[in-house]
Amino acid sequence: MFWTVFIITAAVILILLAVTLYYICRKLFDMALVRGSDVVIGGDGFEKQLAEYKDMWDNGKKLFDSLDKEEVWMKSFDGLNLHATLVKNGDGKKLLIEAHGYRSSPKHDFIAAMPYFYNHGFSFLLIDQRAHGESEGDYITFGVHERLDMRDWVYFAMEKFGTDIDIVLHGISMGATTVLLASELDLPENVKGIIADSGFTSPYEIFARVLDHTYHAKPFPILNVAEAMAQHKANFGFKDASTLSAMEVNKFPILFVHGEDDDFVPIEMSEATYNACKTDKAIVKVKGARHACGYLVEKERCEKEMDAFLAKIL
Repeated sequence: MFWTVFIITAAVILILLAVTLYYICRKLFDMALVRGSDVVIGGDGFEKQLAEYKDMWDNGKKLFDSLDKEEVWMKSFDGLNLHATLVKNGDGKKLLIEAHGYRSSPKHDFIAAMPYFYNHGFSFLLIDQRAHGESEGDYITFGVHERLDMRDWVYFAMEKFGTDIDIVLHGISMGATTVLLASELDLPENVKGIIADSGFTSPYEIFARVLDHTYHAKPFPILNVAEAMAQHKANFGFKDASTLSAMEVNKFPILFVHGEDDDFVPIEMSEATYNACKTDKAIVKVKGARHACGYLVEKERCEKEMDAFLAKIL
């Protein structure tokens, strides 16, 4: 009798634990990966620091609003209609393809720096990453599928502007991870370099960081179950791609930018990718800058570094 009660009690406890674990992982999956979830990003003080540099945003917006724009579309490798805004400058032979961050937009992430690049003769391809903006997609894959989209946007740009176009890939936060991961793919020599601002090293590592930093939880078994859901529903695994692995085959010069006070994506992730990079490289570490705010906090220094970088690659 005792053993019967013990076995039944143990079974009930295990079932309850399994149900609780599934519920937690499903909530994590929906919050992190599903399009349109209400998630606050950027870490402590992010929006406050952005507000301190509103004048830079206003100047960029004024320029953006004054320029002619073309809405363009492309079919992804898995059948999604992907959207971008094309802004031409001169003959369009220098192009910046810009990948925005997690649950953000090109206008939000790049508007402050647009005058700098426009004055350097760049046209812009401002892409809506899959599951963002006007692009289709139900799931965000943290650079795994987005890197393939970036590759296809490069070839789209060459069809649009010609095979003599010079392209620079520019990404912020998840967009930085997107362009870094794309560097391991079959990109043409038209890509002259990459600017990666505040990128994380892999989906697994940023998820583990958020679990630990925000929820004080360990990766196992939560990420294991959540990854199984991602593989089933979104067709990707959290360890399917890593910027560290990408650097093993990357052939492009890279300029890294990261705020030292970033408490969302720690600066150590950019440092690790920088150390793994075997090509011409530079890194700008900005004191006092929160997540993706390095350019805002030290505009002159970042522009000086970008001047030197662009002079080398173009």
